Amino acid sequence: MDVSTTGSASIVDVIDRARDYFGDYEPDMKAVTYDYRDRTSEMTIKITVPKGLSRRRGTVRIPVKEGYRIKEMYTSAFQEVNSVWTREEDEWVLNPENLPSEKDYLIRLEGQVDAEKFDKIVDLNVPEDPVTEGGVDKYWIQSALRDPSALSEIYQELRVDNIDMNIEVGVQRCFSTAIPKRIRKSFERTDELIEASNEGDRNKIITSSRRRQEARKEMSMSEGELAKYLRSLATSERLGEYISIESPFKRRQIETSSMNHMVFPEQVNVDVTTSLNLETQAAEGELSFEKNDYTDFLEKECEDLL
Repeated sequence: MDVSTTGSASIVDVIDRARDYFGDYEPDMKAVTYDYRDRTSEMTIKITVPKGLSRRRGTVRIPVKEGYRIKEMYTSAFQEVNSVWTREEDEWVLNPENLPSEKDYLIRLEGQVDAEKFDKIVDLNVPEDPVTEGGVDKYWIQSALRDPSALSEIYQELRVDNIDMNIEVGVQRCFSTAIPKRIRKSFERTDELIEASNEGDRNKIITSSRRRQEARKEMSMSEGELAKYLRSLATSERLGEYISIESPFKRRQIETSSMNHMVFPEQVNVDVTTSLNLETQAAEGELSFEKNDYTDFLEKECEDLL
């Protein structure tokens, strides 16, 4: 079944209203799963529908604007009964008289969750600066459910999947330490020439050009080739050997696209992820960057550049 609705109302906001919609049939919020990355949620509600004349208590009406997608409905024996939902103008309608003779039913709803609503469910802590110990930069990261006791009063089961966090890991000092001074000087001379050209000072241009050519004599490749090579030393594949994350977090990717226009990389973005539930209400762990080992690697790679 795929009963879709328009709008972007959050399942978070409509839980109380959902109870009201099914109010005549003892609604029980069984479970909810939030996907932090996709900004979606899936909610399972149990309703009890008496047999006989009691089924005439009234129809269930859910406004289309709520943003629900009614994914499926089935009996306690897992028999699907999706065809009982109909569309009447701007409402999805369930007439209990059209249901089988079963008493208990489960309804699964899906919806979009506004990004800011997740701030009310999950608390994230990502440090801007690391603690350095023994040549290793360490970033202590944490995620936790906000007010889990209140959440447990609403849900029997609650899970938040794909809680993504981004850590900015600095690599600039590694490059400034590892790259030979003569290579750095070549790029500095190029910057001086560009600055002189922008100023339009003929004498400065001549002097800067001469100084740049002197610096380039000791280079084994062009500046463009060298810049490309240096950036290749900070790819996700290369850096992945020197960056680790403790369980229960998992590393998703190392993003280096911001370095495309930089000669000496300054930082990389490391994406990590975890999940939380009412049993595991918090997650904490350390992301480690083996800074000294990475610097040693860069020094070895730069030995043949001169």
